[in-house]
Amino acid sequence: MAKQFQSAKKKRMINNTVVHIILAILAVVWLFPIFWVVLTSFRAEKGSYVSTFLPKAFTLDNYAKLFSDTTILNFPKMFMNTLFIAICSCILSAFYVLAVSYCLSRIKFKLRKPYMNMAMVLGLFPGFMSMIAVYFILKAMGLTEGNLIKLALILCYSGGAGLGFQIAKGFFDTIPAAIDEAALLDGCTRWQIFYKITLPLSKPIIVYTVLTSFMGPWLDFIFARVICRANSDQYTIAIGLWKMLEKEYIDSWYTSFAAGAVLISIPIALLFLFMQKYYVDGISGAVKGIIMENIIKLKKYYSSKEFLDNYIYEGNDLGAECNENGTTFKLWSPGADSVVLNLYEAGDGGKAYEHIPMKKEDKGVWSFHSDKELHKSVL
Repeated sequence: MAKQFQSAKKKRMINNTVVHIILAILAVVWLFPIFWVVLTSFRAEKGSYVSTFLPKAFTLDNYAKLFSDTTILNFPKMFMNTLFIAICSCILSAFYVLAVSYCLSRIKFKLRKPYMNMAMVLGLFPGFMSMIAVYFILKAMGLTEGNLIKLALILCYSGGAGLGFQIAKGFFDTIPAAIDEAALLDGCTRWQIFYKITLPLSKPIIVYTVLTSFMGPWLDFIFARVICRANSDQYTIAIGLWKMLEKEYIDSWYTSFAAGAVLISIPIALLFLFMQKYYVDGISGAVKGIIMENIIKLKKYYSSKEFLDNYIYEGNDLGAECNENGTTFKLWSPGADSVVLNLYEAGDGGKAYEHIPMKKEDKGVWSFHSDKELHKSVL
């Protein structure tokens, strides 16, 4: 027995070593271009062709040039244009995605499935396939000149955002419909349920949606280039960085191009670092360890002989013990302000007949004790 244990331990150690070596190699491959761009941004030698990988001298002039030399390429103006467009597009896109996702998750209507199928098919095609048609539509509306170009770009980035509902809908599906039913009984409208109840329970997917909605306009080049054309005062950062690599500018602006690439990556990098937990939870549709811990849902398979030996749980770590003294439920939910135990009628389609507040114990543990054996209930 001891030999088998040592053999399994040795095998696991070998597997872990191989996996970590592969991950280390991939990390070097992924991080090397970033490291090179950062080094180039501090390089004192001009031009794109150099004889050494490491800079011979370091300087901050490349960063200063972006904000001081605005006669040819006005980087601050481009930065503000991009920031304005990205923020406006982000707000509209996030609202469209969340609203469409909530409707498809909660409201059953005749063309619901055909719409989802159509959205899935359209998602297979890249957006720039329609850019020529979109440009002529915007031109016919007079939105391709002057400051209206910003409005045109905002419409392009946010107009079709509702088709990207799949991930958000999957998250909303994990929120128990019993919450909506209880709110309707209390007199809430669908809109009130959406922004007063559902959205506060959906921080992860909101963060994920906002991040993805912001990144699109912030990094886009194709639509911005087609719509802005020669209007240099409406250029975004992507167009400005591309202009720095043109043959008449590359010799004097190449290192500043690297500095600009570093600067535009900082806001997104900081957002991802601070919002990483919510981003991962949102993309996976998870509800564990977040505000969803206010509601715990437990389905019990009935049997007159078994109590709570076999159950499926959604939510946080949850334990249940049933004996002759009754039933005790315990869960660990340190971030919750309150936890509600929902008791359901027998059967998969049973409605909640009782909502019992749980008692908070030490170190984030919540508990509830019933004098009855609740093995024929659904929590």
